[in-house]
Amino acid sequence: MERNVSWKAVKRLVAEVARVEHVGTDKSKCGCLNRTTFGLPYACELTKTINEGKPICLDDIHTQWKRLSLNDADN
Repeated sequence: MERNVSWKAVKRLVAEVARVEHVGTDKSKCGCLNRTTFGLPYACELTKTINEGKPICLDDIHTQWKRLSLNDADN
């Protein structure tokens, strides 16, 4: 089982977590693009996770973000 996530995915998740307070569970404010475009949890989806104090489940992150790529090492 893969337990690592790329730094690019982490940066996108941090940006979504920052939106949680503004978006809440309102899908019309959220847009939900993170899931459809990047395969990552989006703000209105993360609201419940954060409010419950739970970690983001690795199963909610698309496999592409869990594969090692040496080309990303410099970014």
